[in-house]
Amino acid sequence: MHKVPLITAKNPRTPTTMLQTPTLEERVSHVEQDLASLKSQFDRLRPIQDKIEQITGSAKGESAAVGANPWLGGVGMFRNDPLFDEWQRAIAEYRREMDANADAP
Repeated sequence: MHKVPLITAKNPRTPTTMLQTPTLEERVSHVEQDLASLKSQFDRLRPIQDKIEQITGSAKGESAAVGANPWLGGVGMFRNDPLFDEWQRAIAEYRREMDANADAP
């Protein structure tokens, strides 16, 4: 937050200070300063973020695409599991039984 400059009144009967609205140029200047500060902070944090991604990606043995989307880490995990097919058949059978039963919710 930037400080708004104050104007001191010259007449002693008026309030001693009143707020001055910043001009468009001043507001743009403040936004540019804030943006430059954020870019500087981002530039300082980027090497740390890269190192974290390198460590977590190599520890898990993931590709860059998997690291970007955590849901992709589980793709294919039941590929060679014979119980998975049996489980899917049991689910399908249960659904058929529920569809056939008119009293089921």
